[in-house]
Amino acid sequence: MLIRKRYTRVPSDIFWRIELSFGAVLAFIVLLLRLNIPETPLWEIDEGKFIDAKELSKKLYGISLDMLPDKNIPQKTGGHLADLVNGYKIVSKHPKEWRALLYGSFGNITFAMEFAGFAFFIPVLLELLKISGSINTTLIVTAVYIFAVISVLVSMRLTPKVGMRKMLIAGYSIVGVALIISAFSFKFHFLLAIPFFMALYMFGHYWANEPSETIMSLVSPTRYRGIISAFGNFIILGTAAITIVTFTTLFNIVGIPLSLIFLLLVATIPGLLLSVFLLPEVYKSTSDAKY
Repeated sequence: MLIRKRYTRVPSDIFWRIELSFGAVLAFIVLLLRLNIPETPLWEIDEGKFIDAKELSKKLYGISLDMLPDKNIPQKTGGHLADLVNGYKIVSKHPKEWRALLYGSFGNITFAMEFAGFAFFIPVLLELLKISGSINTTLIVTAVYIFAVISVLVSMRLTPKVGMRKMLIAGYSIVGVALIISAFSFKFHFLLAIPFFMALYMFGHYWANEPSETIMSLVSPTRYRGIISAFGNFIILGTAAITIVTFTTLFNIVGIPLSLIFLLLVATIPGLLLSVFLLPEVYKSTSDAKY
């Protein structure tokens, strides 16, 4: 009871900062854990660090790479931008991998738009409709993200059976249905339906969008995998930042229902079309590329 009284006395402008700070603490812990993660021997070889590659291979796998030189031979590069361009050029020579890389690049845009444009504003949407107070809103948001966790667990079981492409198509279809019904629910104030379809949205969202960054890494040459993955992450963060700013204005101009339909038109439907017509099946498929 004492804890509850103290909790209710925390000012709202302070409480949300405390909540967000927990994420920063976890991120810092992950950063510390990553400091001691070694590179792979293959990456060391591509970088010309043959001595390090030999030591690492021996330590990790017990394999002596005696065929490699006993000295490091640094590889000359033209910088990060040149590496990124070269990585895309190499992949472009292999049609299957090129289609997958393009899909991952554009898929990161739809992923960021969907997440920032809808999921980020779940508390705002609930507050605008005065569904509940801040505590109950937090509980609803938590329940919605529990569905996201369940979605990931289910996808881990289904992907080996049906493949990644079908999972993406199903995910975008679920998101599309959730957006349409959510828009009508907001329009006609079917308040009880909104949290349910928000959860359905998040369930499909993780099927549809999470693999896009993985696909980019999967089809990239080892030497350029890091820079291509970093570029994919840049696409996500840049698109999310733009979406958050523009959707705040969009909500005020056209209202929530039309904003959700707009999100459907610019993110979900393009993502579905890309999954159907551009993406090849890459799960457990044999690569034709000779990188």
